[in-house]
Amino acid sequence: MARPEFKAIVVGGGPCGITAAYCLHLAGIDFAVLERRDSSFENVGASVVLSAPTLRVMYQFGILEDVLAIGCEIGAAKSFTADGKLMKSSEMFKRMKDNHGHGPVAYHRAQLIEVMYKRLPEEAKAKFHFNKKLVDIESNEDGVKATCDDGSTYEGSVIIGADGVHSRTRLIMRDMALKANPSASWDPELPYTATYNLLWACFPRPTEEMGQGYDTQDQDRSIMYVTGRDMAWVFLYKKLAEPTKGYVSYKQEDIDAVAEEFKDFHVNETLTVKELWKTKMGTGMTTLDEGIAKHWSWGRIVLVGDACHKFTPNAGAGLNNGISDIVTLCNGLREEIHADPSGNPTQNNLTKMFAAYQSSRIAGLQADASLSANLTRVQAWATPVHYFLSKYVMCSSLIEHYMVALFISKAMSTAPVLNYVPGEEPLKGAVPWTHPIPARVEKM
Repeated sequence: MARPEFKAIVVGGGPCGITAAYCLHLAGIDFAVLERRDSSFENVGASVVLSAPTLRVMYQFGILEDVLAIGCEIGAAKSFTADGKLMKSSEMFKRMKDNHGHGPVAYHRAQLIEVMYKRLPEEAKAKFHFNKKLVDIESNEDGVKATCDDGSTYEGSVIIGADGVHSRTRLIMRDMALKANPSASWDPELPYTATYNLLWACFPRPTEEMGQGYDTQDQDRSIMYVTGRDMAWVFLYKKLAEPTKGYVSYKQEDIDAVAEEFKDFHVNETLTVKELWKTKMGTGMTTLDEGIAKHWSWGRIVLVGDACHKFTPNAGAGLNNGISDIVTLCNGLREEIHADPSGNPTQNNLTKMFAAYQSSRIAGLQADASLSANLTRVQAWATPVHYFLSKYVMCSSLIEHYMVALFISKAMSTAPVLNYVPGEEPLKGAVPWTHPIPARVEKM
């Protein structure tokens, strides 16, 4: 494979894959997106939350107004016991809005992906290829080739694995690395571990109030309840009997059993799970994998999002971190391409850039992984210490204020933006952004 013009092959056409399409298109980098399903926006999954840093990236994509029009800003936060007694009423989301110019925004996952995909320029949409399940990768000093299960092949300069928690790209990359060096220290085939599982359901919003982000707490069980613009979502968390690895297939009887176990739990002062379940429009059940892979790249292959790190969803950090991965990676790719006289960096230079990408992301990811894991366990009273933190520490408004200031806002303020897409700053708050959106340069 001779080195032609630089081209990225993106494996996965979900929210991270679509984000990569925007970033690569805006960078002027050719690409192809391979999606195993027949559409990028099948109605799978429940809700996702976009934080203020991610909304800044949506602004750079030119779609901020579009995504805000279908989402709902979360403003109210309360915690309850299973019998509906109020534990605390929090101003965390208000503090986040004051600090960063906007609170988190809740979406139905399929709806957000549909808007993101449909607002892509036609030239970029033409580079999506559906019903393309990755089965093999070839990589050498000059390029890569991805082979799909229908026999089709796609050649390029790099492969970006945006194919989620059960990433085929990650598995193939691991096999290639160990084949090249059998004594190499590498991540196991299954790098993540699940301690909890999750049953979710979506339904028409049952109350007039939008923008509620509530939780219900109990020993080894908890609930998240979110109300959006038209819909609402409930998430039922339960600790597993033993930690597990790999994909677990749940049947309808498993879903029914968990729903029955939670039926009398309150999600607010008056509503119970049983009442919500009567109007459910969709459900799903999964284990909640947690972990950060040690190896994100090899040769011309690199991973982003859930393919290289996975958190529990209580803190809403998963997709937002995946988008930050892609922004950081594409900033680096563009710089390497522009620095190379041929416009096609060598594998050695790409290897160094991939390492720098991982290095720049790891500290923030470790902090968010810790925050997510601890929040899950505090809300599920995993140990006496977690129970004490929930009942007597986290209920303190003063402590919450310092948590937001010292940890959450500090992390959010350092999130990356595309350093090659100029514009005005769409979100301003009390905390300045470490990485401002590049200013427009007036033409003389």
